Amino acid sequence: MAFFTQSRCLPNTTTYAVLPRGPCRLLGPNACFGGYHISLALSMGVALSIADTVLFRYLLLRFHGFRKNHYLTMISLCHIPTVFLAVSFL
Repeated sequence: MAFFTQSRCLPNTTTYAVLPRGPCRLLGPNACFGGYHISLALSMGVALSIADTVLFRYLLLRFHGFRKNHYLTMISLCHIPTVFLAVSFL
């Protein structure tokens, strides 16, 4: 995905421009924006998964075990925001 978008960011005081430099510029600005948005969602998913792993290990050492609903809560809190961000550009 990062190869597809290959964007260059230009921050300004009031705006933020993402200029495509890769193959997606041949498909148009909407395809580039969609690819960039999905790439951001995947990056956030990776960050949340790492944070979830650290929290899981800490809680496992601290409380010596979990119930099934604790596992499901931790997994859902990690993946629901990622899915929401990935589909919100539609």
